[in-house]
Amino acid sequence: MVGSGSLDRSVIRGLVALESDRERASPLLAQLREGQRCWNELCAQEQFLLRGVPLIDLVLERSFAVRYDNPEEMVALAETGRLLAESLAIRRYGRKVKADLCARAWTELANAHRVAEDLAASELAFEHAIAWAQKGTGSASLRVHIKLRKSALLLNQRRLEEAANLLEQVAEYHRREGDGEALVGTLLGRAIVYEEDHEPAKAVGTVVEALEHMTWFSPLRLQAYNALVDNLVGAGLYQLARKVLKRSRRIYRRAGRLNRLRLCWLEARIAFGLGEDRVAEGKLNTARLAFKRVGKNYEAALVGLDLALLLVRQERRQETAWLVSDMLRTFRALGIAREVIASLALLKRSCDGERSVEAISLQIETIAATLAGLQRERPRQAGRA
Repeated sequence: MVGSGSLDRSVIRGLVALESDRERASPLLAQLREGQRCWNELCAQEQFLLRGVPLIDLVLERSFAVRYDNPEEMVALAETGRLLAESLAIRRYGRKVKADLCARAWTELANAHRVAEDLAASELAFEHAIAWAQKGTGSASLRVHIKLRKSALLLNQRRLEEAANLLEQVAEYHRREGDGEALVGTLLGRAIVYEEDHEPAKAVGTVVEALEHMTWFSPLRLQAYNALVDNLVGAGLYQLARKVLKRSRRIYRRAGRLNRLRLCWLEARIAFGLGEDRVAEGKLNTARLAFKRVGKNYEAALVGLDLALLLVRQERRQETAWLVSDMLRTFRALGIAREVIASLALLKRSCDGERSVEAISLQIETIAATLAGLQRERPRQAGRA
């Protein structure tokens, strides 16, 4: 969507050319996206059909698709898309439409650098994206897209207030446009920022607003309920969390095995908060072992840390030390979560020593927060994003 001002003829011609190129290439792009064809099978005429914007679209889509499996390839593809955008002929699309395309390509490159954990390169790429957007058509949707992508970088940089402000601007745009599904996704992203900022009450309010705009068949419904219950627990509202979970249990049970395990974990946390230690311990053990069996080691460790907190508060230090040792063995063997291995080793020594329950509990909570942050950067098929 282009800005509210009147468009000059060169912009109109450029937009017409852009949509015309996309429409002509649409059947071929569909075949490539669905794996029916590959680039090497295309004849010269078909490759010519993809010139310009269709090829940029395809490359940037491929870049985003590999974000969980291969961040380095994500960056390489996004860089290719950026080079293709900057080499576009001005005669066909015009300066302003080309600037919009370059801004989009730089935005995807910035996001790729963020996923690859090169935050400095990501920040620099966003500066290029904004500079190109200022030369463009004034597209409101493009500016909103840049803000949405940049909010993820700000979250990674722990610039939480700035991330929340950007997401509110994005949400306000979707409210005006009447795009309910996009608004829901933005609000859930803002709830994550509040949760990271240890403000579960604000996160709850934001999730409730998201639910008000959500259709019954929305694919984000499970994510919303998971965030709502999680933050009600974080706010200490255990009875209310139990009521909400009871009403949404059917959604979890229909959403596959992993989400049934997450349901068990949430039930355990609620029981722990209500002082039902035996129920909590049983459910935590069930969820931990099940997550471990299916290779969800981050989730298994987070459940294990909840269990460790329960055990240490009951002065069951030997069992706590064994549990921490099991996590250490797993992380060392798989070469993952290196940021927390030293902390776990220190925690084990604390369990073997004479540190106070309060001090050990604080260690556990600190490690859990670090591990949860790492886990959020990993792909998840469902549940909280």
